[in-house]
Amino acid sequence: MPIAASYVVRRVAFALVTLFIVALLTYYLAFRVYQQTLTGQLFAIFPQNDVQFFQFNQPFIQGFFGWLGEMLQGNFGRNIPGAPVIAVVGPWILPTIILQIPAVVTSLILGLFIGVFAASRRGSIADKVISAVSVGTFGIPTFWLSTVALLVFSYELHWLPSFGVYSPYPPYWWGSFSLDVIAHYILPFFTLVAVSTPLYVRVARASAIDVLSKDWVTSMRLSSVGRRSLIYKHVLKNAAGPAISLFGYNLAIFIAASPGIEVVFNWPGLGFRFVKAALAFDQPVMLAIVLIMALVTVIASFAADIAQAALDPRVSL
Repeated sequence: MPIAASYVVRRVAFALVTLFIVALLTYYLAFRVYQQTLTGQLFAIFPQNDVQFFQFNQPFIQGFFGWLGEMLQGNFGRNIPGAPVIAVVGPWILPTIILQIPAVVTSLILGLFIGVFAASRRGSIADKVISAVSVGTFGIPTFWLSTVALLVFSYELHWLPSFGVYSPYPPYWWGSFSLDVIAHYILPFFTLVAVSTPLYVRVARASAIDVLSKDWVTSMRLSSVGRRSLIYKHVLKNAAGPAISLFGYNLAIFIAASPGIEVVFNWPGLGFRFVKAALAFDQPVMLAIVLIMALVTVIASFAADIAQAALDPRVSL
């Protein structure tokens, strides 16, 4: 059954409204900071170019739509040294996407299979262990786990490099530049996977338990359908919806926490650059990064909604 066109239209409209609200709130915060500097409540340096670009000297609504019009044309202003923000921020997007998206997808896949496996053996020792581990590790701060992983695997065991995307010069880790890049990727990637997977495990397990209680599952058990086929072909598919719906939410959490993990591992992504821009009070760069992060999150959430509707057409209805 194809996805209802009206559902796609609704999700696109919702995504656009979300981005508009994020832009409005982002501009409002910047506008309020500027007002507080004028009244002496806050000390900050606003170059005249920033004031003109953000149109802070205009009424709020007029200034917001003027600034939004520039954003829609791809003009994000200029940073403190005077370079176009879009040219400066552009190279930072890919490292964040390369790190965040695969980590969330891997967490989703692992969480689904582990959760369904635990549900299919409800009450067993394996189920109790999986449930205990997922509850115990749920909510671990990304920044804390990143620091612990760095101390253990880099500084104590010397198994993996401590920071960056690659070694700037030989000798490379594991003997080649390609393997060196992989070595640098492992710690931040698996830190994110370890933080994210427990949520998917809990949701997938609860969803699979609900599916296993359905009459059609009982009927299939009594028929000639094998247990493995029943669990990993039919139950897994029907239990995947709630976990997939969390994809955009989980990615939003990852991106919000990206400054912490990217600073710990010195990963040159949007989060790391946002911290540097904040320390320099580079407003155009900060606002551009916030909007780009919001755009990536909304797109991922939209893709997750479409995938969920494709698995279960009732969602689109």
